[in-house]
Amino acid sequence: YEKAEENELELREGERVYNIDMVDEDWWMGENSRGERGLFPSNYVELEPETAQSAPAAASRPVPPPVAAEPEPAPA
Repeated sequence: YEKAEENELELREGERVYNIDMVDEDWWMGENSRGERGLFPSNYVELEPETAQSAPAAASRPVPPPVAAEPEPAPA
């Protein structure tokens, strides 16, 4: 997703988004691994099942079928 406004978050395919606040059904607020925070369309991500850590959403293509998120590496 390419952001159109300064308050939006640009998403890259396969990227994880953390600290998600589901502002409404269509737009969510979150933070990427680069520390950038902003709004993004909810239909561009899929939620991963919750784990011991917070559940991130992985960026996917905006058209079905959604891109499967890759598993996070095991902590060292």
